[in-house]
Amino acid sequence: TLPDGMQFGKFSPLTSPPTFSQDRKTIYVPAIAEMRAGETLPPFRLEVLPTKPGNLKLHVEIESRRSTKTLVQEKETTVLAQ
Repeated sequence: TLPDGMQFGKFSPLTSPPTFSQDRKTIYVPAIAEMRAGETLPPFRLEVLPTKPGNLKLHVEIESRRSTKTLVQEKETTVLAQ
């Protein structure tokens, strides 16, 4: 979920494009169909563009059909100027 002051740039690697909430602040990444034991995923890269200066916080949630626990991370950044 992007805060006010950020907009989506691009996401990689992509096997299919992400979808967005109506306000384009929530980005839904396509589900990973299968992972085997010991397998790791390549890093994901989300590029965002600032639209205003300030302290901005990106909110990320990761869900799995095999777990009832949602992983939540937040990352704060400071934008000094547009």
